[in-house]
Amino acid sequence: MLGEFFSKESLLEKTYTYTVFKTRLGYMGIVKTLLGLHTVILPKADSEEVMRQLKKSFQSNLVKDDKSLKNIRDKFLDYFSGKPVRFDEILDLSDATDFENWVNPERFFERFFNSNILLMAPCINLEKISRFRVKFIALPLKIKGSAICPTRAVVVEE
Repeated sequence: MLGEFFSKESLLEKTYTYTVFKTRLGYMGIVKTLLGLHTVILPKADSEEVMRQLKKSFQSNLVKDDKSLKNIRDKFLDYFSGKPVRFDEILDLSDATDFENWVNPERFFERFFNSNILLMAPCINLEKISRFRVKFIALPLKIKGSAICPTRAVVVEE
C-alpha cells in the first residue's frame, strides 16, 4: 500500500510542484505532489494573484516545475478553449478536510446542507450547452421541512 512507497516522514515533508500559466480566461495555477494532483487555482486576473494564493497556501516546499505539469496544463488550456477533455488524473486528497474527504463521509450531508451550498444533481443534457458562460435558473418544488426536492433546472444561453 502507501507505506510500501513512502515513509511517514516523506509524506509529512511533501514537496509541492507547481506551474502558473495563462488561459483565455486568466492565469491559473496547478499544484501536484508525488501522490497526485493537489490543487487547481481557477483563472485570476494576473499571475501575481495566483502566486500570492500559492504562497499563502503552501508556505514551504513549493517548487516550480513547468515540465512535469505540462500534460495537465495542456488539458486545462484545451478545456478553456472549448475542447472536450477527459480529466483522469490521480488526486492527492491527503490534506483535505473531513468535509472535502469522501473516505470519511459521516454526517456529510448534514454539514453540506448547513453550509448553504447549492447542489444540483443529477443533471442531464449538459452536453447540449454550447456556451461557456450561461444563466442558470433553479426552480425547486417547495416542500416544507425537506433538505432536498425535485428541481427544474433551466439554462439560458445569452
